[in-house]
Amino acid sequence: MISVSPPALEHHGPGADRASVRNAVAHRLVFSLGKDPATATPRDWFHATALAVRDRLIERWMDGMRTAQQGSTKRVYYLSMEF
Repeated sequence: MISVSPPALEHHGPGADRASVRNAVAHRLVFSLGKDPATATPRDWFHATALAVRDRLIERWMDGMRTAQQGSTKRVYYLSMEF
């Protein structure tokens, strides 16, 4: 069996300054949710904001997952049986 590794993606993370975040939220509102900013509801803005924040968190999460898969860290699993 041939082992194929996925190509390395070159990604420059999204900016964290106010203007970048505002632009990302507006971009998600239009291009992910298909809403016009002039008629968007507060719920639409909330969803667009959640997607923009997720974009900023996902890169760090992926780095953590890669490190864990390499076996250089330990994982802790917790199961709560509260009723």
